[in-house]
Amino acid sequence: MKSIVLKEKTTKELYSVFKYDGVGIPQLHQLQEFLPARYFAISNDNLEVVIFDRLEEKVPYVLDSKLNFIMVSSNGDLIITTDADWVYANFETADPFIELLKYPYGAPSSLLETIREYADYKEFEEKYSEICNIIKTFKWKEAATIFLERNYRWSMENGDRTPTEDEIFAEEVFRLVKIFYEQKIYYAQHKCYEVHSSSTGRFTIRVNEVDGELSLKLEFIPVESSML
Repeated sequence: MKSIVLKEKTTKELYSVFKYDGVGIPQLHQLQEFLPARYFAISNDNLEVVIFDRLEEKVPYVLDSKLNFIMVSSNGDLIITTDADWVYANFETADPFIELLKYPYGAPSSLLETIREYADYKEFEEKYSEICNIIKTFKWKEAATIFLERNYRWSMENGDRTPTEDEIFAEEVFRLVKIFYEQKIYYAQHKCYEVHSSSTGRFTIRVNEVDGELSLKLEFIPVESSML
């Protein structure tokens, strides 16, 4: 089982893709988070895939066990195919880090999972080396636990509340990617990177230039301080 993000080569439409090769049985709660409008259940007996519509609570059809790809576009189009050659001929891997910039107020959980997965891919480790290192080494769960224990709150779309681990991850990786591209623009204009820091919600991103290369660091300050 694997989730990926693909981009249609002609229209550039982005697709969320759930792919399986007949091994392993995904749990329903995992798949519910994968797509915005539909979720999938797979029979333990014959690997049949049943597609439910969340809104209508009905079963449109059942697919056989040869299924390889279920694809849902950002505008809700559904593609189901067993033809892997057709998929790879007509689609290319999208850059989920760039896709994240479309969601300044919270990205879909499927996109966050893809970014975590792609942080281990050689192509993205080379392109976003500092960001990928932060993704893999920063203690996201520990930060979320401290937020919860100390009742630290953020101003969210549905009011002031304590952010979840996914929300903290989405916010800080969004800022890292945004700063990364801002720095690329700055470098193109000035032939150097702009050294500075950016703080919000107890997190600070420090930007430096080390041996001509961009350096990004994420710091978490868990305690409050005040001037006496």
